[in-house]
Amino acid sequence: MSDGTKTQPAAEKRAEFNPFRSMAPHFGRPPARPGRPPRDSTAGGRRRRTDPLPCPLTLGRVHHPDINALAETVSQRLRRSDVIARYDEDHLALLLPSTATGAAERVLADLRERQPGLRAAVMTLNSANAALEQVLYHLQTAMPRTRDDQDHWLAHASPLT
Repeated sequence: MSDGTKTQPAAEKRAEFNPFRSMAPHFGRPPARPGRPPRDSTAGGRRRRTDPLPCPLTLGRVHHPDINALAETVSQRLRRSDVIARYDEDHLALLLPSTATGAAERVLADLRERQPGLRAAVMTLNSANAALEQVLYHLQTAMPRTRDDQDHWLAHASPLT
């Protein structure tokens, strides 16, 4: 093999190899396909606050005398995408993305079967024109319509205008 080409030892070849060199211009993003510009997170533009949400967001405010037991039951029942937060001493706030009102009612009914005495107010947002605090306060105003009996434990808050 004396064709005049010089061969490098294997250690020098490994020292030259850098697996991150090809990704350096992309900073973790995959390279664009040939003929297409690279993807950009703002390429589609920003949504206006009054645009409809791409999927419904249902919010709930839940009351139970033993809030710690309720929190344990809720954390076992809900999905990873759902958000549970303690709102005050007696209430939990639930944010259920991609959940219609009927599905939220079924979730709350299941929670009531596991935790008798649960009361709740629920509201589904279809547009992004309300602040979270405004919606939670609106749910708070709907809570007095609930009672511990079987027929009136769930209140639907009226849509925000």
